[in-house]
Amino acid sequence: MNNKVNGVGLLELLLALAIIAVLVLMSTRYFRQADTNAQVNIAMQNIQALYAGYQKCMADKLGVSKADCSINTMVSENYLPAMFEVSESQADDGSKTPGPSGANPWGGSLSVSSSGKCKTGSGPWTTIQITGVPFLSCTILVQRMAQTLTTGQCIINPDWEFGDDMPTCGKPSDETKAGSPTFNM
Repeated sequence: MNNKVNGVGLLELLLALAIIAVLVLMSTRYFRQADTNAQVNIAMQNIQALYAGYQKCMADKLGVSKADCSINTMVSENYLPAMFEVSESQADDGSKTPGPSGANPWGGSLSVSSSGKCKTGSGPWTTIQITGVPFLSCTILVQRMAQTLTTGQCIINPDWEFGDDMPTCGKPSDETKAGSPTFNM
């Protein structure tokens, strides 16, 4: 008499499910990290494009008093592509605050302004702020911007050291909260 049963045993089934679960977990973590890196790369490119557009706009309007180089003006005057256009919301007191921009991969806003003089004396700072950046992405963005920007051309604060004037991203425990790094270039 042959008591052999054809089919898959419970142990074999559980082993196959465990292997599948490990593969799904690994691929999910990989794709999440790849997505974060892609968003940071897009943000870096957009910050650099915003900086270049702002510098060109300011240079073209050098002799103009009260030169308007807001993001929407730069878009309408073709210094920046249309994806940079910022929707503005108006508060009860009449002040306008920037809304989401298509150039921010996290859906937050972008702002640009001039402030003060560079320590090297070559011109004013250009301050760029990007809002709504998740903590991990914010940390990576700040570190990569610090690595790619040169200090000799007054592109970044020469005294900028990790933890000094460096843009902050909140606390590591606040991974779900969004940071708003500000870059002085």
